[in-house]
Amino acid sequence: MRALLGVFLFLLGVMPSSSFAAINARDAREYEQCLARIENDAELAYDRALAWRDAGGGAAAKHCVALALLAMGQEEEAAIKLELLALEPGAGFADDRAMLLQQAGQAWIMAVRPDEADVALSSAIELDSKNARLYLDRAQAHRMRGDTNSAEMDLSQAINLDRSYTEAYLLRGTLRRVAGDLSGAKSDIDRVLQLDRQNIDALVERGRIAELMAGRDLPE
Repeated sequence: MRALLGVFLFLLGVMPSSSFAAINARDAREYEQCLARIENDAELAYDRALAWRDAGGGAAAKHCVALALLAMGQEEEAAIKLELLALEPGAGFADDRAMLLQQAGQAWIMAVRPDEADVALSSAIELDSKNARLYLDRAQAHRMRGDTNSAEMDLSQAINLDRSYTEAYLLRGTLRRVAGDLSGAKSDIDRVLQLDRQNIDALVERGRIAELMAGRDLPE
């Protein structure tokens, strides 16, 4: 649940850089208010966003509708709306569309629909192939459906793009540990702790790897 909450807060705090930022001052204020409203009363935010959309609010209003749906636990509907928004003329440039597809992919992951997440995130990568976060997100989808080889490949690509990407090292280390590659797992977790000495998840993972290296089975 903590991981899902982190994903939602990420979705809530990010908007496309060019098209949404270019809206008029009144709509920009409405957009900010909508995001703030979602945190306090998602249903009210949804109703207000619908009214704003119907009054001509455009892409920003539609984005708020999708995020409000996500906050209400309607991940699949939110994902569909985000995918449709990414196809609209008002969605902006390639990086804007990639961000919307990324959010759709994360919503599909929250809905435990990894195949749909893979499709959305692969489309996002086609638009923004240098975005390391997209590869980590797609790795999560691969992992969810048990395709650990593809997950590791995506995590390696994310690390190639960002050598300080602790989340990617941590997940790759975990996958390697589960696959029995303890040396590779230890290398990844050591790298996380070089970058962030107090990373709790990495410290726990290091302990698990040490137990296995010592020949002690971990509890189920």
